[in-house]
Amino acid sequence: RVINIAKFLDRDGAVLHIPTKPRTQSALRGYLISRFEAGREYSETEVSELLEPLAGRYDAIVLRRLLIDGRELCRNAGNARYWVAGEQEPVRWIWRIREWKDEI
Repeated sequence: RVINIAKFLDRDGAVLHIPTKPRTQSALRGYLISRFEAGREYSETEVSELLEPLAGRYDAIVLRRLLIDGRELCRNAGNARYWVAGEQEPVRWIWRIREWKDEI
């Protein structure tokens, strides 16, 4: 099943609202984490730089927390390094008509 997250994003793909339904929120997190490269470590600054263009009505810190709480993004104990969590079941999401992704 493809979950349409268009109503949660603006025309440029920035987050307008964070959904409350778990499956829809999972699809939004999948959209956000798709900006990251698996197997690579990121500094807090790099994470913020990747999320800032998608922040919309929020800031990058809120989106980072959403990814960490959703266990899509992991961090070390000192919060200095971040990485994409291990293999997960893909959630299909769509935000523009005829455009979808099979990845998280």
